[in-house]
Amino acid sequence: MAEASEKRTRRIAMAVDQSEWSEQAFEWFMENIYCEGDQVILLHVVEQPHLPFLADAMVIEEWKHEVQKIEEKLKVLEKKYIDRCKELKIAMRFKVEQGKPGEKICEMALKEKATLIVLGSRGSGLIRRTVLGSVSNYVIHHTKIPIILCPKDHL
Repeated sequence: MAEASEKRTRRIAMAVDQSEWSEQAFEWFMENIYCEGDQVILLHVVEQPHLPFLADAMVIEEWKHEVQKIEEKLKVLEKKYIDRCKELKIAMRFKVEQGKPGEKICEMALKEKATLIVLGSRGSGLIRRTVLGSVSNYVIHHTKIPIILCPKDHL
């Protein structure tokens, strides 16, 4: 058993994207849950556009342009969170991977040995959630790591 004077470090895996819900979940967590000494790992998953199998030169150029836009948005997102963490005087790491968001968030949190996952929820309606799926729903049902889900109406 750990001694009372021994402080346990929490490893917080927080999924972030360009949405306002993600930013609101980050701010809510920082105001209500964050404790000095927590290790914050911001996770971002990029879904790369797929290049068609039989693409011509014009399609390839469009694909390259889309990839470039994604990379530019990623730089802006990373800078926003790095700057905000500096303002709050908290240490953090920003991790990026490609793939399906729900799957990658679960994988990254496990790899980082997270003790908690924090997600913002868009609060999609039933039809949209059924057709497109829900990242938060996927994570809730595919990880054994405790989760804080910040619904948009609560923030």
